[in-house]
Amino acid sequence: MVLWLAPTLRRTLVTNWRNGNFLIGAGALGVATSAAMAWDEHRRDQKAAALGEVRMALTQLGQDEKKLRQQQENKPKFSDRKPQFSATIVRRVDTVAAFDGPLALTDVVAGQKVQVLEADCGPEKGYHEVRNASGEGLYPKAYIEPDIPRRRTTEDDSEDDAPASSGRRSHWLSGWRRPKGKT
Repeated sequence: MVLWLAPTLRRTLVTNWRNGNFLIGAGALGVATSAAMAWDEHRRDQKAAALGEVRMALTQLGQDEKKLRQQQENKPKFSDRKPQFSATIVRRVDTVAAFDGPLALTDVVAGQKVQVLEADCGPEKGYHEVRNASGEGLYPKAYIEPDIPRRRTTEDDSEDDAPASSGRRSHWLSGWRRPKGKT
């Protein structure tokens, strides 16, 4: 069988060489290889362009972030508001106790002098807006003691702090009377 295959293969190759089919096949193989290489080069160029765009975007983002950081650093640390009164921090609030928000003044120590910019502000009016050497922020008013006792306003007065009037209905329960015969 091998002896029969060799002459047949030789005859086919010689016939195809003479007809030009062999050269056409080799040319088609060359064109296919060239097209594959061109497609690969095109894909590499696309990847390089995409990476270049990503690098450009990251560079622009870094520059924008740098400008924003510089603007934050150049922004004045303190407002130009005048303080209402001065006070002393009586007790430091632990930052672990969830007192570490962006509006909170966390860099304080007990006994430190602060300036109160706005009294009775924040949630449930339980905070003062204060300024110390490190910045401005909210601090619980229960932990701040005024250096000079401030005058109470009508908003600060509560029923418990108000002096009892001499009228018959000075207390909210004064109109209630115990029924006769019951102890």
